[in-house]
Amino acid sequence: MELLERLSESLKIMGANIAHVYTETALDPEMGPSVTDLNLDPRIVNGLRSVGIERLYKYQWDATNSILKRENVAIISGTGTGKTEAFFVPLLQTALNGERSVLIYPTKALARDQLNRMRYLTSNVPDVRIEVLDGDVDYRRREEIYEDPPEMIITNP
Repeated sequence: MELLERLSESLKIMGANIAHVYTETALDPEMGPSVTDLNLDPRIVNGLRSVGIERLYKYQWDATNSILKRENVAIISGTGTGKTEAFFVPLLQTALNGERSVLIYPTKALARDQLNRMRYLTSNVPDVRIEVLDGDVDYRRREEIYEDPPEMIITNP
């Protein structure tokens, strides 16, 4: 049985289903609209443009719109094709709306790598704080995070 069929069967048990499947080729993903066409806070748009992101890939655009509508999304794409931006851009918007997010990565190394990438993407959005909370964070810093939680916490199992 193919992976997609197995996933679909598993989701049915939980009362969920797959709403959309798009198969990407080995080429670069299809380009989508300009970041200025998204209904995002201007600070996010300006931040993306300041790091050279003028347009999103179509799948990033679709993921952003779906996440902002509170739809469940699974993002599967090749290395270096912008998966982080596909979920991070809408989470930035929700952070500016006063919501918090917890991002769970499988390893500390990947979590720390993503922290650097996310801080780069938010260099012009200072209203959003992102912190790592894992076993390497000392007790004093943990207490500070607990007392004044950031908009985004990155952690690992």
